[in-house]
Amino acid sequence: MSGQFGRVVRFFASAVVVMMITAGCGSLTPDSLAYANEDATVAEESVIRIATPRIRGLEQAIDDWEREHPTARVEIVVRSIDDHHRSVLDDAGAGGVFDVIGFEAAYGPDVRERSELFLDLETIDGDVAESDYLSSRWREGIGDDGRLIGLPIDVDSVALAVRSDMVDPALIDRLEAASTWCELIATGDAFSDATGLAFLPDGDEVFTTVLSQNRLSFIDDSGAMLPDKAPELERAWDLTMLAIGSPPLHGTPCATETGAEGTEIARITRDLPAGGSQWRDELRADGFAAVLARYSELRAIAAAAPDTTGRWTVVELPGTSGPSAGGIHLGISKDSTHADLAFDLVSYLANPIIQKHAFADGSGPFPAASVIYGDPTITEYSDPFFGDAPIGEIFASTATRRPTELAGPLRRIVIELFVSALNRVEEGTQTPDEAWDDALWSIDQFLG
Repeated sequence: MSGQFGRVVRFFASAVVVMMITAGCGSLTPDSLAYANEDATVAEESVIRIATPRIRGLEQAIDDWEREHPTARVEIVVRSIDDHHRSVLDDAGAGGVFDVIGFEAAYGPDVRERSELFLDLETIDGDVAESDYLSSRWREGIGDDGRLIGLPIDVDSVALAVRSDMVDPALIDRLEAASTWCELIATGDAFSDATGLAFLPDGDEVFTTVLSQNRLSFIDDSGAMLPDKAPELERAWDLTMLAIGSPPLHGTPCATETGAEGTEIARITRDLPAGGSQWRDELRADGFAAVLARYSELRAIAAAAPDTTGRWTVVELPGTSGPSAGGIHLGISKDSTHADLAFDLVSYLANPIIQKHAFADGSGPFPAASVIYGDPTITEYSDPFFGDAPIGEIFASTATRRPTELAGPLRRIVIELFVSALNRVEEGTQTPDEAWDDALWSIDQFLG
C-alpha cells in the first residue's frame, strides 16, 4: 500500500526501544481513494528499508522523495546507537535485510574496517561531488579499502550554551574572547567563585570535547596506540582535573593563566551526566550556568527548560580545530535488493539543497554540505530561545575547523575507559593518579 496512507509508527519494548517508521506523505484525498478500487491498476511497490541510529529532522525530506517515487515506500528502523552498530557490524544489519544503513561518526572507524558490508557508491554513480561537503565528513565515509561507503547527511559539532541571566556580562565577554581552554575554565572558576554555583554540569564533557579537537590524541602516525605517551590525552585529563577541582598529574597546563602552580581552579562541575533526569531538573532550577552542547542538543535544552527562553546565548569554543561530536553517513548494504533506488534516496538526502531545506529554521540537523555555509539560511539563523545568538555562523565555523584526521577503531573504547576513570575521581572513590593508572591498566588488558 502506498505511503500516501500515512505514517505508521510501531514501538517494540525490550532492553532497547526499537522504532520502525513507515514514511508516508499527506492525507487521504479523493484521488488517493483510487487505490481502494479493485479494478485499479497499481504498479508493483518497492520497499526501501533503512536501519539507522537516528533520522530526526529528515522525515519531511523522505516524504518528499516518496511523492516523487509513487511506487516506492520507505521503512525506517531506529535502534539505540550501540545496539544499531553492534547489529550492523556483527551481522550486516541483523533483523532483516536493509537497503540503506546509517552509521554515526563515533562508530565510523569500526564501520570503515568492515567496508565489505557496503556497496561502493562511486560504482553506482561516479558524479557525487566531494567538494560539496566538509572534507572531514567526506573522509569519514571512505572505507579502509578506499571505497566510498557512505554519504554524509549532517555534522554535529559542539559550542558553549551560556545562561546570560546568570553569568555577568563581563564574564560572557571573557568567554567569547577565550582563545584557550585554560581561559575558558578560569572564567568558569570566576563565576563559581562569585556565585557558589557550578559553571558546567559534568567534567566528562570537558574531557571528551577537548579530545575531539585532536583525533591523533593517543596514537602515533602509524596508528599504534600510545595512551601512556600522549601529550594531548594528558592535557585533556589535566584540564578536566582543574575543572573538577583536582590537581593535574602531568604538569601545569594553565600555569601562566591561572597562577604560579596552575592548580588554583576550584571545582566548576557537578557530576551531572548530560541529558539525565537530574540534569534536566537542575537545568530548570538554575543549578549550573552553561552546557557544552552539540548542535543536536540545543533542542534538548529548550525542551528541558522552556521557561528560560531568551536567557541564553551561544559561544564558540576555543581551540585550533573545532570540537567535533558526530554526524550520520548513509550507505547502501551489499545485500540491498533495490540498490539503484536506495542510492537515489541516499543521494537525495545528501544533496546540499535538501540538507539546507531540512535545516531550515533549525528544525533539522546541521548540514554536512559545507557548500551552503554561505547561504542566508545558515548565516542568518538564530533562535530567540538562545537570545538570537548567531547559531548558524557559530556551528558552521566550528564544523569547518573540524579535524580531518581519521580516528582509529579503538579510540571510542579508550575514551570510554578514561571517562569511567574520571567519574571515579568526581565521585571521590579514587584519586586522580589511581584513576589514571587504572585506565592505563584497563587499556593494556584490552589491547593484550
